Amino acid sequence: MLLPPRKRTGRPSKWTKRQLIDGIGWRVRTGAPWRDVPEYYGS
Repeated sequence: MLLPPRKRTGRPSKWTKRQLIDGIGWRVRTGAPWRDVPEYYGS
């Protein structure tokens, strides 16, 4: 059985999931506070 394509609802993401995951990894590796995470990784 084939499923219909998922409908996109809500606001589109400002950052890609890869950027968010990389930002979390950077935060964990460096131990820096969240406010010091580079803007490239998202807020």
